[in-house]
Amino acid sequence: MSEQANPAGEIAALVESSWSSQHADPATAIALANRGIALARQHGDMASLALALLGRGMCELRHATAETARETLLEAASAFERSGHERGRLLAHAAGAGALARLERSEDTADRMEQALQGLSACGDPLDRHLARWLMDEIRYRTQVDGLHLALRQKDAEIARLRNALQDQAILDPLTGLHNRRFLQAQVESVLAQAERAGYALCMVMLDIDNFANINDMLGRGFGDQVLITLAALLRRQIRNTDLAIRYGGEEFCLVFPMSSAHDTRARMEYLLNQFHTTAIMHGDKSLTGLAFSAGVAQLFVHGTSSDELVRMAEDAMIRAKNEGRNRVEIADQPHV
Repeated sequence: MSEQANPAGEIAALVESSWSSQHADPATAIALANRGIALARQHGDMASLALALLGRGMCELRHATAETARETLLEAASAFERSGHERGRLLAHAAGAGALARLERSEDTADRMEQALQGLSACGDPLDRHLARWLMDEIRYRTQVDGLHLALRQKDAEIARLRNALQDQAILDPLTGLHNRRFLQAQVESVLAQAERAGYALCMVMLDIDNFANINDMLGRGFGDQVLITLAALLRRQIRNTDLAIRYGGEEFCLVFPMSSAHDTRARMEYLLNQFHTTAIMHGDKSLTGLAFSAGVAQLFVHGTSSDELVRMAEDAMIRAKNEGRNRVEIADQPHV
């Protein structure tokens, strides 16, 4: 009966137990503080409520989010103010300002925390000064830890970005932005295997820009680079998502067309050839139209069963296109049995 009439002793014991278990068992510490808060609200004891809220807020400042701690501590400050306990109000405000400093990481907020702690120290009680200094050290430590965690997350993000950039550099041609020969070697076997499992046609195309050495000699390597960039952009616009466009080396490109027969692929390449032939290429004050390429087409299981065989057969057809006057697309010959 006396405990119901005066719960302050029980609440003080709960808060003391909460504080003593904050480092070893934060969950228990917060649970004990919550019991004290509920008991204080039940009996309308504002001073005990403020004390219990302060205990929970200090535990949250160590082990929970700064935002959660700040809300609890500001509630504690309000309860201290309503109970007429100026020193408790100052302490709760200082801790709340510290939590805000962790959230904002701003010097202005840290200054407000310093001012609140100075007000607490000015009360003259040695215990108050000790609490003020302890609180400052605790908040500075937690803020430093938060900063280290943030720096670590930023460093991890930067490492991931650099790793992705290195991976892109390994498989992308820096001039044209197309995938490079290394990417083709890594991917082509799985693409061929998928075509075999699904039972659809697949073609490989090798193409080479006609008279490219003369373009470099007459108009300069900068213009030659622009020719490569223009053709790569044309290929990128015209191919499907399932196709592969590869800069194979120099002025030579490789295309892989799943679900496309040799004759369908030849028609597609002749369309691309016409698009390239009518495209005006400009670099600086120089302009050129009428460029062309020669291409060869090889179909899986018609002209070869492996990527090496398809590349060889497509290159042979491309060379035949060159020898027969360039500016054309040829299908590979049937291999001799």
